Amino acid sequence: MLTGDATDRATLNQAELNRADHLVIVTNNDNTNIMIAQLARECFRTPQIICRLYDPQRECVYREFGIQTLCPTRLSALAIERLLADCAAIPDGKQEEVTDHEKRILIIGGYHKAQRLARSFLDKGYDVTAINKDPAHCQVLAQMRGLTVMTGDGSKPFVLEDAAAEQADIAIALTPRDDDNLVICQLCKKLFHIRKTVSLTASPEKVKFFYKMGIDSVVCALSTITSIVEQQAFLDEFTTLLPLSGGQLRISELAAAGFLTGDRQNAR
Repeated sequence: MLTGDATDRATLNQAELNRADHLVIVTNNDNTNIMIAQLARECFRTPQIICRLYDPQRECVYREFGIQTLCPTRLSALAIERLLADCAAIPDGKQEEVTDHEKRILIIGGYHKAQRLARSFLDKGYDVTAINKDPAHCQVLAQMRGLTVMTGDGSKPFVLEDAAAEQADIAIALTPRDDDNLVICQLCKKLFHIRKTVSLTASPEKVKFFYKMGIDSVVCALSTITSIVEQQAFLDEFTTLLPLSGGQLRISELAAAGFLTGDRQNAR
């Protein structure tokens, strides 16, 4: 274990980055991760570099620069979309008849994730309402044609009531706080009788607990990223995304396990 500033070349020298075959960069700051990735590539010629970026727009830019990226925002949105697609399937493989009422989705919290999901659901013809605490985020979301946006704390019943939560079929909690997401989903399920609840969690250890507390589907981006890194030892240069039973998700992607830099070196 080495403590230091990984954007400092001297720290990377001390960590003997020149001897590393793989570098995984997972600090909580996108700009920090981008700088470390470029230092590793240009100064240390590290063969395999994986860089975590939360912002999907920056991820696209730096992918074009040749940096292999993992975006929890994008992965979480993909996971939720697939969970909801699975929800629409019935045992014989046919699709349920969808009525206007069954097309109403409530998205609480999030910003980039909320944008991506709202755009995807609107394109599919869903009636989508987004609730967000941040007025600035609401202003950006309100620019999306067809999206109903409300400013407020989605963990408060009166805010959900104002958003006509009782008319929604699916509630998706995307706030950065696990406790808020749990309460939001429970209120939506118990108080407003929403058929399907989906919660984001930052901690793999909380996934089973959330299911036990009645949440229908739980998505953990960290578990997804960890799975990608671990499976690199078995699946080299192979990319696949498939849903598994029980709302679980497994992703195999071009990734690397070996040399870690950042705030989480062991995501188990």
